[in-house]
Amino acid sequence: FLFALLVVVFHGQNTLKQGGFNDWPLVVRAVVSHGYIAVSFFFVLSGFILAYSYRSKLNDAGDSAEFWGARFALP
Repeated sequence: FLFALLVVVFHGQNTLKQGGFNDWPLVVRAVVSHGYIAVSFFFVLSGFILAYSYRSKLNDAGDSAEFWGARFALP
């Protein structure tokens, strides 16, 4: 939830700046200005979920192509 909120606030920075964003504490502004890093978190999280979901198939040598196809969203 926090990472999703961070991405949303990051994308709304310009609107927030008009509404007093510069009055927020420096630490909060610094975190929000680096909100794009949260996207990497979602990339890693999706990799973990796919690896967890396909763990039994990854043990079989022939089915690893299905995992990598799902990881990179190949048809």
